[in-house]
Parts: sequence; structure tokens; C-alpha cells
Amino acid sequence: MDVTSWFNIETARQKIATLPSVLEGVARGSVPLRPGRDASVLHIKEHPAKRGIATHEGQARLLHDVGNVELQAMELAVRTLAEFPDSPREFRDELIAIAIEESRHFGLCLDALEEMGRPWGSFPVHTSLWDSVNDMSDREDLLARIMLVHRYMEGSGLDAGARLLEKLKGVNDTITRRTREVVTVILNDEIGHVSFGSKWYRRVCEMYGLDSEAYFRKVYPEILWRMPRTEKPAYALRAQAGFSPGELQLMELALSETDFQKKRPAVRPVFT
Repeated sequence: MDVTSWFNIETARQKIATLPSVLEGVARGSVPLRPGRDASVLHIKEHPAKRGIATHEGQARLLHDVGNVELQAMELAVRTLAEFPDSPREFRDELIAIAIEESRHFGLCLDALEEMGRPWGSFPVHTSLWDSVNDMSDREDLLARIMLVHRYMEGSGLDAGARLLEKLKGVNDTITRRTREVVTVILNDEIGHVSFGSKWYRRVCEMYGLDSEAYFRKVYPEILWRMPRTEKPAYALRAQAGFSPGELQLMELALSETDFQKKRPAVRPVFT
């Protein structure tokens, strides 16, 4: 199965009908170490410096970067379906719908980039989100996958989207309005995606006989070390998407007490 073939959003809803049966025949070993790309792939630290977001070139780069994230979000949703075939039917149905919505987001970015004259592939991309799942110490743990992808990564997407909209505020030319429109649609939909993560995080904790707040308190600081996100969280949006007051307080404390400049001592593996 080539998940990157889901670029055509016009036929995405037709494909969704056959996706469950297709995934039945997908073996875990068939998930690629890295998904294929028709753009230059560089480690995120090797990407060229970005132009200011007030420039049209900077906005094209912004939408290219957002599209790259949405593409990986789509692929990771399909990857979870392939690697956890015994997950609850309701979970799988909802995740299929999210994968389709992520493909729509990617399509919005592609369309806007074409309008700007900077089509997909005009800038390098990374696969850091996919690679982070590869690095998990236990890739067979559904709860760990939900925590990493659908709460941490998607939650960070809420923070980033809110920050981008704030930066785009006040500029009213045609290209900026188009950029703002795309980011707004994605941000609004991401609230539902994070809500999905919050819902299933608690359900799976219950299935495992775990206290959801205690598990979050244990695991969140570890993920923060591995995938640092230093911007201020969009607490109101996260609360809307199912983060509890205790989880938000823990996030605020962890961010305030973490020195990302310090070399980190060896610690226990994450998700064990």
C-alpha cells in the first residue's frame, strides 16, 4: 500500500470505502522505514533559513511546511491502522475519517502553493514526525502511539496553528488572505483530531487499567525532551480538545522547569 498516493483529494472519499479491506492484507513489516517523497528530503536542521512570514515567499514556505506536516499526519494515521489491526472498530473508523481529513488539508496546501507559483517540491521537506514514531521504544503499544501522535504531535499542531494565525493577523493582501484561510481551516479541524486523541487516550488507559493523569504525568516530560516544543501552548484550544486541567497544569510546569540547553543525563526509555 502506497499511502503517499492519497494526494488526489477528489477521489479520497471513494478510496475510504475500500481502505479497511486493503489494510486487512497489510503486514506490519510492510510499513516503510521512511515514506517516499517527490520532493527533496533533508533533516530539519539542514533546511535553509526561512524568509519572514510578512513576505509572500515566506508564506509559500510556511504553507509548504504545513503541507509536509499534514502529509505525515495522514501517513501516520494509516500507519496506526496498519500496525494495530486489532484496535477497537470504533477507533479505526474514526481514524480512517481523520486520515481522509488530513489528505484534504494537504490538498488545500497544494492548491494554495500552485496559486502562489511555488508548487510542491519548491522547498525541501523532512520526515521527522514519521521518524519519531520509528524511534519509539515500544512500537506495539497503542496507548504510547496515541499519546505521541494524537496528543503530543497533534496538540503541538494546535499551538503552531494558533501562533501562525496571530502572526498573519492585520495583513490583508490576497496571498495573505489565502494563507490565513488555509491555516484557519486546518486549525479548526485539528481541534477535532486532538479531541479524538483525548477520547481514545482515556479509553485505552481504562482498557489497560491505568490512571490517565498519572500516565500523562510520567510520559509527557519524556516526550518533551525527545521532541522539544518550546512555544507557549494554546491552553484554551487544548482544553476545548479534551486536555484536563491537571494535564494543562503539568504541561505548564514541565515547560517552566525544562532547560532545553542542558545536556540531558541518561534516563529510562520512553514508553516502557
